[in-house]
Amino acid sequence: MFQKKVFILFSISFMVLFLIVYTQNNGANDSVDMIIIYDNNGNEISKINDLSQIKYYSELIGNSVENIDEENAQIIYKTIPEDAIISYKYSMIHTKSNGDENITEFYVYENYPYITLQGLPTMPSLTWELSEKDRYRLQTINK
Repeated sequence: MFQKKVFILFSISFMVLFLIVYTQNNGANDSVDMIIIYDNNGNEISKINDLSQIKYYSELIGNSVENIDEENAQIIYKTIPEDAIISYKYSMIHTKSNGDENITEFYVYENYPYITLQGLPTMPSLTWELSEKDRYRLQTINK
């Protein structure tokens, strides 16, 4: 029962993230969406403002959990090995015209096929395994 609740919360959280990133208030430009990608030294290597690219990364990360269901929900509890090396940090930022920001961060690892999510309100950090295809896409940055 606990895993079912976590699965439902996890699914809802991704839907909320999706809505935060894509919300356009009837064409009004009162918010700014952006993704900043950092390398393993914390250096900014890419800043994405284009809505189609933001949509691409949001869908890629959101779809990486599409195979999680009630029976395999435990995969979102992966423990990051001590020797894991962060290759990229993705900061998804939604800034409203009043200056309020929602920041969700994702970390992908050089030596493990995992992704870690941080920054969703009331949710702990979550780590899950990526498919080879998703991992490749997240490791291949167009600078």
